[in-house]
Amino acid sequence: MKDIIYYINKLPIDIIINNILPYTYELQANILLEDIKNFYTNYNFIKNRYLYNLRPIIILNDLLLFCNNNDNNYIITQKFYNIISRHYMLNNKNKNKKKLTNYIYTLFNNNDEDEVIINKIKIIYGLLTPVQRDNFYYFIVYNLYNR
Repeated sequence: MKDIIYYINKLPIDIIINNILPYTYELQANILLEDIKNFYTNYNFIKNRYLYNLRPIIILNDLLLFCNNNDNNYIITQKFYNIISRHYMLNNKNKNKKKLTNYIYTLFNNNDEDEVIINKIKIIYGLLTPVQRDNFYYFIVYNLYNR
C-alpha cells in the first residue's frame, strides 16, 4: 500500500487533473438512476405493506404469477423468459431455453427459508423494467385489497 501511495505522489499534477480525476466525477446515466429510484420506492412499499402483513412466500408466488402473465400452471410464458434472460449470469452465450427453464424452476422451489425467498424476490424484482415494476405495484395493490 505504501508503494502505491509513493508512486501516486510521484505523478505530475496535470496527469492527475486531466486523466484520473475525470473518471472519479463521472455521473451515472439518468435512465439507470431512475431505475434505481423506481426499484427502491416500489420495493420499500412492498416490503413495508406486503411483507409486514404476509409471509415472503406469498409475494414470491404473486411475483412469479405476474411474470407468467397471471397463468399459474407450470407452463412458462415468453414474458417470463424475457424477464429472466436479463439476468447477468445468463448472458448471451448461455441464453438457451433449457438453462432459463432450469433457473425459473429453481425460483419456483419454495422450500427455502424466508431470507432466501426475500433474495429471490429482490432478484426477480430487479430484473423487471420500471414500467413492469409499476404494473406489479398496481397488481399487488389490487390483489392485496381484493382478497
